[in-house]
Amino acid sequence: MKLAVVLSDILGKSGRSILEALGAGESDPAQLASKGALNVRASPEQLIAALTADWREHHRFLLRELLSLIDAQDRSMSHLEQEIERRLAPFEEQIERCEKTHGSESRRNPCADG
Repeated sequence: MKLAVVLSDILGKSGRSILEALGAGESDPAQLASKGALNVRASPEQLIAALTADWREHHRFLLRELLSLIDAQDRSMSHLEQEIERRLAPFEEQIERCEKTHGSESRRNPCADG
């Protein structure tokens, strides 16, 4: 299977839908290709060709495990972002002043200068 050849983001909406169907036991390349969103640049024939593979149960098991790990990491990152926002909340006024003074487009930390 060469899904990355036909999808720019295999963990995007279309890719994730296809991977979840694979993990759930779907093996028909045409059915899998139909899970792709309409905005996928690859043609249905290209998707079918990329999804033609010999998937065995241990492949599906590993895929489900990997998707589960990705979901856990996404949840963890979300929790960390929420905690950072919570801890920065008392400094919102100072952050806004720094962004106004130095611009929010700056690549370096404008408030770190002296």
